[in-house]
Amino acid sequence: MEITSNSFALPLLILFLLLLGYFFILKVNYWKRLPPGPRGYPFIGVLLALKNRPHVVLQKWWKKYGDIYSCYMGSRLCIVLNGDRLFRSCMVKDGKNYTGRPWNLFRRMAQDSGIFFTEGLIWKQHRQWIMKTLHDLSVNFDDIIHEELDYLLAEIEDDGKLFQEKLSFAMSNTMCKLIFNQKFHYDDPNLITNLKSLRMSSKALKHTALANFIPFLEIFLKFFKRNDDGIQECQIEREALSKKFIKSAWEDLESDSNSFIHSYLKEMQSSSEKYSTFEERHLLRINFDLFVASTEPISATLAWSFLFLAKNPHIQSWIREELFEKLGKTGKVGTKSKKELLRLEATLMECHRRANIAVLGIPKCTTRDTVVDGYLVPKGTWIYFNRYGLHASEKYWDDPEEFRPQRFLKDDKILYNLNGYAPFGDGPRSCAGEKFAKTEIAIVIGTMLQKYELSIKEDVNYEPQPGIFLFPMNYRLILKKL
Repeated sequence: MEITSNSFALPLLILFLLLLGYFFILKVNYWKRLPPGPRGYPFIGVLLALKNRPHVVLQKWWKKYGDIYSCYMGSRLCIVLNGDRLFRSCMVKDGKNYTGRPWNLFRRMAQDSGIFFTEGLIWKQHRQWIMKTLHDLSVNFDDIIHEELDYLLAEIEDDGKLFQEKLSFAMSNTMCKLIFNQKFHYDDPNLITNLKSLRMSSKALKHTALANFIPFLEIFLKFFKRNDDGIQECQIEREALSKKFIKSAWEDLESDSNSFIHSYLKEMQSSSEKYSTFEERHLLRINFDLFVASTEPISATLAWSFLFLAKNPHIQSWIREELFEKLGKTGKVGTKSKKELLRLEATLMECHRRANIAVLGIPKCTTRDTVVDGYLVPKGTWIYFNRYGLHASEKYWDDPEEFRPQRFLKDDKILYNLNGYAPFGDGPRSCAGEKFAKTEIAIVIGTMLQKYELSIKEDVNYEPQPGIFLFPMNYRLILKKL
């Protein structure tokens, strides 16, 4: 009997259709196990809906789909967690399941180094060491901030506009002191290069962020390299500055210098870990990570804080009354005195809540298959926590749009553990520099209120500018010396 190719065609077609149907059923069952969520478009998912005012869109989806919903941002399956209950259960209680970082464009540009975009052993060893080292270096942090703030105020001569322009220089300079054990004048090329690097990187990352969600766009970035070249140029300039200080630290390693770089290099030499991950490439990236964390977020929070205070002079007077009572006009706000300044502390907490500088933050990714509220969260899924929504939800806050520090005070005690409050996150991936940020912001705001009355001329609303970190709309701060 003659066997022809046509003899196999029908059985092969039937087998193909059966396999196709089988995998389709598997996929449908997989989709059914995922949380509900908005439907997007092929290739781009829900990115168009998030283009303008994403914080508002995410709030609407929370109300529509519940505390957990899924969506495709580009080709990436993302799950968004909302509300205090899921924040505590997922990010804190089961935090170890959410410590991963997705392998995306940003992580590749960081060359899998540093602290922001790493995971596993590299991240674990470095986070533990950084937390300990920052704690050790914090002994003189109050003095560093006050010295820098005094220098800044002497430079600006009561000019509010100049104060706003130079504030980021001061924030960056405090980190220079910790990392390099050296500070710079505001016209020093080293400091200018460092700030330029931060700003250009932030701008370039904003323009290339779409490739994180639609990977094939990276092909076009190779042909249209304008943004990528900006990032590379920034990296070269920034690393050259760090390498100069690292080389100097190697030559002077036995000295008593108390800088972050010296501490890291000594750890490289003395580490007894069998699989130590301490290398110079990580130090270079961590330096940058720390500058990013200590400059842009703090500058954004201070910009919002001064706006809130300038538009609420009665809050200024309320805080100032306590400052003068506890410290007088010349006493210094600091780590110890802050514990007695309940009105200032409550105001700072309200500033963090109301400023809400990060909509979603850096995505985490699940390290194992897990289940949340009965829904499947597969290993490797991108996880976002809607921190902006948490702080703006009527579920946790009466009149959430109102700036009201008194909500954090009761019977002359600070209410630290209110539901719906997590400006620095919590759990394994919480902000390692939380203590530094709180101290720096408290000293700057407390000192400014001791010395000045704050006001603005413009009728500025509270709508944020779009960006990686949310800054308020531009305004000119007016300082009136007391």
